[in-house]
Amino acid sequence: MKYSATCIKLTESYLITEVVCTEDRLSVDWLENGSTGHLEATTTDGITYTGRYGYGGLDDHRRVVFTLFKSLNCELLFVGRWWNALDGGGGEWAFRLTPAAKHA
Repeated sequence: MKYSATCIKLTESYLITEVVCTEDRLSVDWLENGSTGHLEATTTDGITYTGRYGYGGLDDHRRVVFTLFKSLNCELLFVGRWWNALDGGGGEWAFRLTPAAKHA
């Protein structure tokens, strides 16, 4: 089978300050150039997460969609895109979640 491909080069990374992931919800807070960002995305099938993001609060025009990939060692990879429904800007976005270390 022949495929077409896209290579995603992540040129920026931000400090993730909090992440919550449940069976039906992803919530991420991060610091970006002195601003606090936040996204909320939900799923009904456990694979495709859709939602909104913003700075200082969720913005109705800033949208996200992610596909969830799970590894055998319990890591989660959310790969998707963001866009601004108002001005048409957008790009790729990915979050890799690793299990937190257990404290003795």
